[in-house]
Amino acid sequence: MNQLKPSSYHKRVAAFVINFVIGGFLISVTNVLEINEDVKQKLPMLLGLAYVLIFTIFPESPGKRILRLRTLDLKMEPIGAKKRWIRNSVYLVYLSIMSAFYFFPPLDIKEMGVSMFWLFPTHVLIPLFLMANGFTVLMNPSGQSLIDLRTKTQTYGYEKPKGMLKAY
Repeated sequence: MNQLKPSSYHKRVAAFVINFVIGGFLISVTNVLEINEDVKQKLPMLLGLAYVLIFTIFPESPGKRILRLRTLDLKMEPIGAKKRWIRNSVYLVYLSIMSAFYFFPPLDIKEMGVSMFWLFPTHVLIPLFLMANGFTVLMNPSGQSLIDLRTKTQTYGYEKPKGMLKAY
C-alpha cells in the first residue's frame, strides 16, 4: 500500500454511482418476486438499509473495491468501526426513517394539514447535506468531503500489487 494517493473526484463519484446501481438492482429485484404485495412494498427500503449496513460493518463498499479506493485516517491507518458508522450515519438515518414510514398506515395529507414539517428532514435536509458533501469533495483542495473532514479521514486510490489477491 505504499503507492497511495488521494483519490480524484471522478473516481469517488464513479464509486458512488457503482454503489447506487448495485443497491438499485437489489431493491428492484423485489418487483419480480412472487410475494405478498404488502411485503413487496416494504422490502425495498429494508434491502437498501441492509445494503448500507453491510458496507458500514465491512471497510469497503463495492464501488470502492472495484475502483481500488480505500478510506483511511490522516495517519494512513485503516479506519475503525466507529468512524465507519459516523461516515455512513447520514445514509443509515435516511434509510431507517424512510423504512419506518413504510410500516405505518397510510397518512391522509389533507387531514394532517400543515403539520407536514416532519417530512422536511428526510425530503429536504438530508438530500441537501448529501449534495453539499459531494460538492465539498470537488471544492476542497485536499479532496475531502464534509464527512471526511468531520471524521479526519481521506479516500485514497491504490495500485493492486501483482500476484496478490488482496491489496492490504
